[in-house]
Amino acid sequence: MRWLSLFAITLSLGCGDGGGMNGGSDAGTDDGTFSGTVTYEGTGTGLLTVGVFDSTPPRGAPLRWFVVDEPTFPVDYTITGVLPGTYYLGVIFDVGGNNPTIPGSEDPVFFPPDAHVVSAGSTFDIDVTLTDPE
Repeated sequence: MRWLSLFAITLSLGCGDGGGMNGGSDAGTDDGTFSGTVTYEGTGTGLLTVGVFDSTPPRGAPLRWFVVDEPTFPVDYTITGVLPGTYYLGVIFDVGGNNPTIPGSEDPVFFPPDAHVVSAGSTFDIDVTLTDPE
């Protein structure tokens, strides 16, 4: 599970002080953008990660990401600089902030099977509603 270690390092480097923080490798300004709003009506607190992955379910760290520690919902996110290719959006709300790399049974997650083909200048507006697992 090498991707779990990479994801942990990625998240630990990308955590902000309550505001959203983008991360990933350098990319051009005319590459793709993912944006939208994440809503959650539960009572949990923790670390919110919105990531762009090259597979679903993810087999590694996100290529680009947006992270908010202890978010106040709704949260608007924007992920820029996504290089051309085929990607999947994934959202993890690590309730309790105890393990952002492996979603637990208590963590709301969103990993839809829909692929998004990015070309120069592509934009994707994807709103996500998270619910507590039952």
